[in-house]
Amino acid sequence: EIIIPEPFYANYNGFSCAADVKVVPVKSTIENGFALPPIAEFEKQITSKTKGIMICNPGNPTGNVVSNEDITEIAKFCYEKKMVLVADEVYQLLTYSGIPPKPFATHIENEHVISLGSFSKILAPGLRLGWIQAHANIIKRLVSSGLLDSGGGMNPFTSAIVRGVIEARDLEKNIESLRLRYQNQLSAMDEALRLHLPEVVYHVPTGGYFLWLRLPEHIKAIELRPRAKSLGVDFRQGNLFSSKGEAQNYIRLCFAHYDEAHIEQGVLRLKECLASH
Repeated sequence: EIIIPEPFYANYNGFSCAADVKVVPVKSTIENGFALPPIAEFEKQITSKTKGIMICNPGNPTGNVVSNEDITEIAKFCYEKKMVLVADEVYQLLTYSGIPPKPFATHIENEHVISLGSFSKILAPGLRLGWIQAHANIIKRLVSSGLLDSGGGMNPFTSAIVRGVIEARDLEKNIESLRLRYQNQLSAMDEALRLHLPEVVYHVPTGGYFLWLRLPEHIKAIELRPRAKSLGVDFRQGNLFSSKGEAQNYIRLCFAHYDEAHIEQGVLRLKECLASH
C-alpha cells in the first residue's frame, strides 16, 4: 500500500495496478487550496502493508505547492516511520509566486526520500528523460540494476544532448522563459474564468500546468465531455484523478499549451457547453 493525497495524477491509478500496489487516498480540499493534509491524516491510514507516501509537488491536477514547513514535517514523519517518501517533482521548477520552494530532494540525507524530476516538463515533451535524487545508498542500488548494466544507461544519446544544454546554461534560460509564459497564460485563464464562468469554483494554482475546477453539483464531467469536444474544447474529467472515481463534477484545464487569445476562446466554448447541458 502507498498513501497519496487525493486528487492525484490520473496515471497513478494505472501505475499502481501494474505494480500490484493499493493506493490509499488522503483527501485534500478546495476550501484550503488543496494544502497537504495534516500528518495525523496520513498516520490514520498506516497499516502493516504500508510501504510509503507519494506526493506530487506542485500538485497535478491542483497546482498546489507544498510549503517548506510541510515538506520538512512529512520527510521527518517518513523517516520516523521507516517509510519511503516518493516526491514526484516534475513541475517543481515551474512555480509562479516568487522564489520556488525547496524541493523534497533537500531531505535525501535521511535515506527515505526519493525525488523524481523530468526534462519533458522544462525542455521538450518528446525527450522522455528525467532524473532521480536520493541518498547515495539508494542511487547505488538503482545504477547497479540489470537494465542499466545491460543498456549502458537510460536514453544515453538524449542524455548527452541534454547535458550539453545544461552545461551551456541554456536550460536555466528556458525555464525562466517558460515560467514567464506560463504565468501570463495562467493569468489569462484565471481572468477569462472569472469573467465568463463565475459559477465555477477553483483555487488559483501556484505551480504546474493546470487549473482544477469544481462545476455545479448536478453536472457530471464525463457526460459533459462529448458536447465540449463537439465545440472544439476539451478537458480531463475529475473521476480520473480519484482512487474511487469520485470528483465527478470536477475538470482539469491546462493553460500551458495555448496563448492568451486561444485560452479565452476555449473558456467561451466551455461556457457554451455548460449553458447547453
